Amino acid sequence: MATRWTWSPLYENDLWDIGQAPEQTVLWGARWFLVHVGEPQAFAALPLDEQLAVRNSVHRFIAWLIATRRLQPSADYLVVRRPRLGISLSRHSPVFHALFINTAATLEFPVKTAQAQWAALARSAP
Repeated sequence: MATRWTWSPLYENDLWDIGQAPEQTVLWGARWFLVHVGEPQAFAALPLDEQLAVRNSVHRFIAWLIATRRLQPSADYLVVRRPRLGISLSRHSPVFHALFINTAATLEFPVKTAQAQWAALARSAP
């Protein structure tokens, strides 16, 4: 498991890998999380109201932690916050996303159904 100070470079490198320039406003959320919360498990242990109270730029980092399976959020967090995990997961796992969508198309699922199933998978996978 990575230590608290290695999460930020992992996040930054992952953003570069998916073609997103990691601007300071984006990285600020990761740095805030690391200083004020620490490890992902510590966030999961916070009361829901404290989890929801962090700024949006921090929630972007949290979505990355969830999409990359570094944080297991509570069902309450997923229901109330409704993070866009399908989008995050598709960016960070583009090959898996393409295979999923292509398989859905082969099975003649409508695009919206495939997208909804992808989003549900992103929210439910451990």
